[in-house]
Amino acid sequence: MALTKDLMHPTLEAERQRHKKKRLVQSPNSYFMDVKCPGCYRITTVFSHAQRVVPCGGCSFVLCQPRGEMPPHGGLLLQKKATLSEISVVSHQL
Repeated sequence: MALTKDLMHPTLEAERQRHKKKRLVQSPNSYFMDVKCPGCYRITTVFSHAQRVVPCGGCSFVLCQPRGEMPPHGGLLLQKKATLSEISVVSHQL
């Protein structure tokens, strides 16, 4: 009986769908992201699983508020910052 999946080298998409503690290399699901305020165009770094309302430092516009499992950003999302596990995966592939 031949295996149809390579258990030692799973795809990146399959690893992301697994629980964070059942992956080959444990990594968190959270990340930091840069959010730009639509009012004053100031860039603020926000945690993806923010538990409090995050206002803009310049104009007090609400950039982020907790909504359970939904993405918590009200401003313009510029980029998701790379986590340590993503950096190690990229360096391992090189």
